[in-house]
Amino acid sequence: RQKLAFTKRFTTLTAAFIAGCETMPAKPKKPVIAEISTDSIKGNLIAYCEDGDECKLFEVTLKNTTNTTLEIDWNRSYYLKNNQPDGGLYFDGIIIAQRNNPKSPDIILPNSTFQRKLVPNNSFELIMFPAAHWFVKPFVGEKHGIYLTIKSGDKQEVINTSLTLNPPSAQAAPKTPFSRYSFYN
Repeated sequence: RQKLAFTKRFTTLTAAFIAGCETMPAKPKKPVIAEISTDSIKGNLIAYCEDGDECKLFEVTLKNTTNTTLEIDWNRSYYLKNNQPDGGLYFDGIIIAQRNNPKSPDIILPNSTFQRKLVPNNSFELIMFPAAHWFVKPFVGEKHGIYLTIKSGDKQEVINTSLTLNPPSAQAAPKTPFSRYSFYN
């Protein structure tokens, strides 16, 4: 009986110790927001950052303020780094290994809202250890944004917006499979 009681206490204390040693995930910082306003669209671009100013993705929200359907041409839309195009944009529904292939357009119906999380194509790095997975590198530098091509019938409109972020240090990107924005596919 004493041995059983000791084993139960030891197991309980060990479990409590291990639970107390668990590390907390990085706390998200206040997002950086840029407003978007054109003749046909209102919305915003948000960069989500973690501790250490590691910003890895955008969220774009676009409201179609017209009575016509708008089309986002992803093949003529780009990630902007320091106001220069630096590859395309990745979003859910695309196989990461095929992120640079042509993409189907998205539509925004009249008077409706479109929202999507975007990651620069060039931010992905394939890590092979301990298990093969895709790692998203943080933005490097201060100015980051998007260039979106929007079509409505024969007319074309461009959204060109950037955010100024605090530059992360070169050591701020640990290569770990446990990063919040690691993808497996």
